[in-house]
Amino acid sequence: MTTRSGVENTVIYDVDRIDERFGLRPDQMIDYKALKGDPTDNIPGVPGVGEKTAAKLIREFGDLDTLLARLDDVTPATSRSRSTWRPHGWPTTTVTRSCACSASTSSGR
Repeated sequence: MTTRSGVENTVIYDVDRIDERFGLRPDQMIDYKALKGDPTDNIPGVPGVGEKTAAKLIREFGDLDTLLARLDDVTPATSRSRSTWRPHGWPTTTVTRSCACSASTSSGR
């Protein structure tokens, strides 16, 4: 991992350092980045989810698939008037990872 000040300030993250900084295992970093995003790798992330929230969600649910399957169990970090919470832009309905699509038209194109 490099910092904004360049490669001369590169920090090597081993298992202990990842746990110390994020409270995660190395295999959870992919899901963490999917939530938080990473502009250096063109990963957009979820709007409204930063480093702390992404790490907390992955620690709590283990991985992104479990988190998505249990969205109704996600609660706000602070007290809010709504009983359930989703980061801005997250789906409010069931999410599926497969799609069966048919691309036929009557015009024959």
